[in-house]
Parts: sequence; C-alpha cells; structure tokens
Amino acid sequence: MNKSLQSQLQAAKESGELEKLTQNALQKALLLTADELDEHGGTGNVVIASNVAWSPDMAVATPTNGWIIRYVGPKEEGRYGRLVLFPDSQWAETLWKKGQLAFISRFGLTDKQKEVWVTTEFRARHDQPALRLLASVLASPTLLHKYLSFNPKWSDEEAMRWDARENVRHRLYHGSRIALAMLTKIMYDNKTIDDAVIAELNKLRGELRATTRTPKPPKPKRLRLSLTRSM
Repeated sequence: MNKSLQSQLQAAKESGELEKLTQNALQKALLLTADELDEHGGTGNVVIASNVAWSPDMAVATPTNGWIIRYVGPKEEGRYGRLVLFPDSQWAETLWKKGQLAFISRFGLTDKQKEVWVTTEFRARHDQPALRLLASVLASPTLLHKYLSFNPKWSDEEAMRWDARENVRHRLYHGSRIALAMLTKIMYDNKTIDDAVIAELNKLRGELRATTRTPKPPKPKRLRLSLTRSM
C-alpha cells in the first residue's frame, strides 16, 4: 500500500470516518500500529478480521512490523474467510507463543490437547465457534464418533444434511463445522482423548457394527449317501 493511501487511511481512522472511506478489511488491518499488533499477538487475539470476502489480492501474505497478516479460508469467489496474524520475527515469535497458550486456555482443553493444538499446522485452528465446542465433543463418545465420520469435502448442503440426520444440531457455519471435525480428528490421531471415552467409543463402534452386519446365509447341508452292498 503506497504512502499516500496509508496517510489517508490513518487520517480516516483517527477521525472515525474509516467505515465511510473503505470496506477493505486488509487495508484496515494494515493500519494497526506495531504496539497494537504486539498486543493482538501477545494475548492470542490473532484473528484480525472475520467474514472477509475472498479476492485475489488476499493470496499474498502481507508483512508488517514483524508480523504477517494472512488470509485463511476458502479461496473462491463468493466465499469468506479470516485475516489471521502470524509471527515474522524473533520478537513476534516470543509474543506469539505466549499468546497462543493464553488463547487456547480459554476453551477447557487438557494440557496434552493444548500442546497438540499449539503445534498443529491446521490453519483454521483458531476458529472460535469450533473451539467452544471441541472439549465437549472430545468428552462425548457419541459426538466423537459422529465427528470422526464427518467428511470435510462435503458441500455446505451435504454437511447440513449430515448435521440433521445425525441429530448433532450445533448450527455452525460450514467452515466452522469443518474446523471442528478436523480438530477432533487431530486430537484423536494424537491420542489426547481420555481412555474411558475411547473405551466407550470402541464399545459404541462394536454395537453399531453388530446392528449393521449382514447375516451370512446358512451353509447348505451336505447330503450323505449311504451305500449298500447288493447281494
């Protein structure tokens, strides 16, 4: 962004007229000062903007003051995602780690689950509607089984049908539903779930297999021929 536009946007921000000047979320994000960016990162408040419409200029991450602002979400016209803050310097990395632990500690996960969350490369891991439900899903064998069966490649319509037929009823937006399913699988694959919950999950799976198993047809009886000697 050139200096004249930067100055124009900064003046609009200070006067409270920014909304009238531009609706571009990326430009607004670039107006954050170094101190504001540090505060966002240090408290884990790294989602700078939500419901951001995808456009080609979002494809390139934008560096600013030791941080990078990156679009996270579906890269298709008419779809929406988020602008997320990532570290781009040693200073930002230090604040980032502190902020990530502060952020994820709000959602009731175990220490092992928080550790896996912090290290995962899943880009939608900050989806708060998904995180608000994650602990309850991981503690419920029934919900765990359902979300592990969720296909992240389903369309929005297919996902809503799954939600209705499985009686999940979490009323999430499509991206959040996918994020919750993916985070559930990540936690399951990394063995972060309580042993008692896993035992109940395996029991439930066994019961479902038993009810859906097709009975084998009975084997035909072999005919035994009795041979008698003719006199």
